[in-house]
Amino acid sequence: MNPHPPLSGFPIVLLILLCGGEILWFCAPKTYQGPAVRIFLLVGTLLFVPLTYFSGDWGVDAANQAQIFKITTDQISFHQNTAKLLLLSVVPLLLFGLLKSSALYGRSITVRISYLISLALSLTLCILTSYRGGELVFTHGAAVTAEPKNAHAAKSL
Repeated sequence: MNPHPPLSGFPIVLLILLCGGEILWFCAPKTYQGPAVRIFLLVGTLLFVPLTYFSGDWGVDAANQAQIFKITTDQISFHQNTAKLLLLSVVPLLLFGLLKSSALYGRSITVRISYLISLALSLTLCILTSYRGGELVFTHGAAVTAEPKNAHAAKSL
């Protein structure tokens, strides 16, 4: 069993919630608890992006050993490379997000702009990685095995 498919939805949802929270905070700064929500979503992102990346890496190794991939390595390597970039982009996102949430650096325009740029970059990389992963599964059938036609009949006997 590969944990990558269920884990793969968490990073994009967390990053979209983070972007939505930033928009909400910009529109209604008095009603939104920005720092607390931001830190919660950043920590979740920091946990799930590496888990998703390494579970996908483990899944590719397991599929290659079982010889169930019938896809060229170029198609898989593009997905892996964007996932590596996403993994690396989460580090500055966390750094600038924590700085933005602190009382000392939170008002600095440089920190706020750097945070928003790193958030936009991370979200873009996450969308690209997710799209490419979905394309591998739904277009090319990566790690998808069909049940034999007679398997249902054999189970009922």
